[in-house]
Amino acid sequence: MDKEENLKLQESIMEKIDLSCQMSEEEVRERIDEQIKQESKKRCLEVAERERLRKEIFHSIRQLGILQELIENPEITEIMVNGTEGIFIERNGKLHKLDISFDSPEKLRHVIWQITADCNRVVNEASPIVDARLSDGARVNVVLDPVAVNGPILTIRRFPKEPFTMERLLELNALPIVNENDAVATDEVGESTTIGENDTLAAIVAECVGADLLILLSDIDGLYTADPRKDEHAALIPEVGEITPELWERAGDPGSALGTGGMHTKLKAAEIAMACGCDMIIANGRRPELLYDISAGRPAGTRFVGGRGQA
Repeated sequence: MDKEENLKLQESIMEKIDLSCQMSEEEVRERIDEQIKQESKKRCLEVAERERLRKEIFHSIRQLGILQELIENPEITEIMVNGTEGIFIERNGKLHKLDISFDSPEKLRHVIWQITADCNRVVNEASPIVDARLSDGARVNVVLDPVAVNGPILTIRRFPKEPFTMERLLELNALPIVNENDAVATDEVGESTTIGENDTLAAIVAECVGADLLILLSDIDGLYTADPRKDEHAALIPEVGEITPELWERAGDPGSALGTGGMHTKLKAAEIAMACGCDMIIANGRRPELLYDISAGRPAGTRFVGGRGQA
């Protein structure tokens, strides 16, 4: 049976099902089975074909048509519908184009209206763009004409039930990027470690993942005996084995120009890193080639020795 014959058969069966009354899912399935049974008396329908019809018709009536199976598949993290031209999915981080598509823009709009209605949102020609969330947290984006000139566009972005941990991202050879501005709840990391800048956050992340070495790139070469911008005799301290009160004095007050977001926060980060056995290096970010020196074990910046770091 070709695609056109299959579509006509589906429409013929659906026309014979009374959808005006309230029915449970089981009742809908029973009505569909009755009609498929009647239809199989007129033409030869193989078991596999009957099962496929049963599923497709049920999804068209009560669920999301050809998208239903995709939405129910936990391996699929994104569904992208480009009008009637094609459906793309993301599975395990890779993009795939499927050999299925909506038969008409009307059917796709019907599915879109079902989805947006569940989100208590309205999308139409007067308001053709919608950004919403499903009850399971999946993100939905819809663009209709006249903005979408080639037919309705729908994307559904799902998030894993178990969020990616730092360890899992590293297992996938991903490069995690953690920014202080992304913090949404300080109570998750404890009141004593309330985050106010990226230096402290970096040290907490290093502690969480059991890092051997933390590198902080700054606008200064490292920790000095004095402020090198004010004292020409200030000397770089190549290694620190203990953070003493004298070092805190050299770092400046948290409220000073040198201390705010400067060396004071870096000493705080070093304290956290060293306490968990992680080495920390402060180096000049204007000289990225220093990263090669650090990787090779050559001296660079100021190293705070925590115990297990090996560059």
